[in-house]
Amino acid sequence: MSEADGLRQRRPVRPQVVTDDARVLEAKGGSSFSGRVFRATFLMLAVFLTVPLLGAMMLLDSPIDPQPLSFKEPPLLLGVLQPNTKLRQAERLFENQLVGPESIAHIGDVMFTGTADGRVVKLENGEVETIARFGSGPCKTRDDEPACGRPLGIRAGPNGTLFVADAYKGLFEVNPWKREVKLLLSSETPIEGRKMSFVNDLTVTRDGRKIYFTDSSSKWQRRDYLLLVMEGTDDGRFYVSGLMKGGADLFVENLPGFPDNIRASSSGGYWVGMSTIRSNPGFSMLDFLSERPYLKRMIFKLFSQETVMKFVPRYSLVLELSDSGAFRRSLHDPDGQVAAYVSEAACLCRSAAGRPSGLCGSPQCLGVHGSTDRQEMGSWLSPHREASSLQLDGPWHQ
Repeated sequence: MSEADGLRQRRPVRPQVVTDDARVLEAKGGSSFSGRVFRATFLMLAVFLTVPLLGAMMLLDSPIDPQPLSFKEPPLLLGVLQPNTKLRQAERLFENQLVGPESIAHIGDVMFTGTADGRVVKLENGEVETIARFGSGPCKTRDDEPACGRPLGIRAGPNGTLFVADAYKGLFEVNPWKREVKLLLSSETPIEGRKMSFVNDLTVTRDGRKIYFTDSSSKWQRRDYLLLVMEGTDDGRFYVSGLMKGGADLFVENLPGFPDNIRASSSGGYWVGMSTIRSNPGFSMLDFLSERPYLKRMIFKLFSQETVMKFVPRYSLVLELSDSGAFRRSLHDPDGQVAAYVSEAACLCRSAAGRPSGLCGSPQCLGVHGSTDRQEMGSWLSPHREASSLQLDGPWHQ
């Protein structure tokens, strides 16, 4: 074949032109494949996570059986309820020496409280001294409480002794000077056919002959107080005698939080420690869940009390009510910078040594201090001498 024939049989090679459109098509093809892989992987993970979750929701039993509750809209935090920072001006006393002090009692210049590790202690001259225990064994965790005991409400009687409500053990009288303990009523004693599950607080008549006390639940123990609050059943009890036995008068309703201990104020009213805030404006988880019992069941199927407590806002609130139940004043610590939660407040005088003294019977008042039953706090609160905003009913005692 001649060179000319060879040239005639050769086909001209067309140059390959690479354009932006080609790159776009290639990129689109790769992106589509990656997207399909991602979507498939995501759906598989969703199925793997959802199926066990739905199975748990269907098969697991909820520890609570709540019923729908209807709360009124919380009062607006305006006027005397206006948020402030008065509790932030307090100082901590006995920090890291007391584990969850709950209630306060006074005999002269000496203060007494019960702690989360099962002790009743005396606080005098800056020292902490154990005067009584109602249980035994290690007292380190919530599960130890039934054996160890948990002193809650504490009151001073007319004869220089203390009356103490232990959540698990019952009612006791303690002679703090002789370290003598007398059981007045055991929690194991059936009342109306039921044992007491959560002995909480008490008060004593002036002659010391009668004790009024509360049993917060016939079902839940103190260590399960969050289940008690979330279930919201009215199985708590209190025992009185006389014409009003079994009856009750409404004193005040729709508070801006959930009340704990109540103590008399020097003005003739009452101090109320609020364990949880109901913000308005704002969001209250307990209010939101009150009419949604199915959500409560689901939450406690999946999460422990400790986990749920992490969503409870740290906010301290103390209210003073008049003798007719009207709001007189409020003291706040938003975000719980000094005290995360308050269980009780009382009005104290100052002793000659400058320390908190007994309850004031006159208009002269030191201020407000509170104790907290959250174990991580472990301190009492007392207002600074310089904190003039905490002078509630008059000047400081000198």
